[in-house]
Amino acid sequence: MRGTFVRGSIEYCLITSAEEWRQGEKLKAEILIKNLTMDRATVKGLRTVLALGSLRKIQKKNKEAWTVKDIIKFDSEVVLAAQEQRKYPVEFQLPVDMPISDTDHSAYLIYGDDEDLYKCGFLRLNIDVRASIVGFIEVLVLFFRFQVKQKKNSSKNFVEFKLIPPKTKEFNTLDNLFVKVKE
Repeated sequence: MRGTFVRGSIEYCLITSAEEWRQGEKLKAEILIKNLTMDRATVKGLRTVLALGSLRKIQKKNKEAWTVKDIIKFDSEVVLAAQEQRKYPVEFQLPVDMPISDTDHSAYLIYGDDEDLYKCGFLRLNIDVRASIVGFIEVLVLFFRFQVKQKKNSSKNFVEFKLIPPKTKEFNTLDNLFVKVKE
């Protein structure tokens, strides 16, 4: 994935190595800063932030929308010559209990040089459940023919799956199966 924004005479570009990550994986990316003018430019406080964001609060630009998980700070002051660009590697270890991306919340990479996170660029990340949890749900789907209707975050870092049973006489009294899992 790629995110780009321009602030003043500086272009910030964040490039990730993948489109989707699982809980507990390493997230690798790089941030590229480029001076767009023919003059010298200075960037102070360049950083990348891994944060959880509430989608409704982000749309309203509420200051409480973000929960910062980790921060990588780069050189305190970067001086770029005319048309110069620099790359910085970014690597975060996602927590095992990182909430998955759903319709209410998601993880974000926020990049730029401002303390106000809304004045920086942000890239929404697609986080999915750990492979071991996927294996358990696949048993229900493949062998018992359940269908996953919904997947969402639940309280205390649980992931809740809503499964619909097959139309067979073994499961005709069952409307839904709710599975809450946590590793």
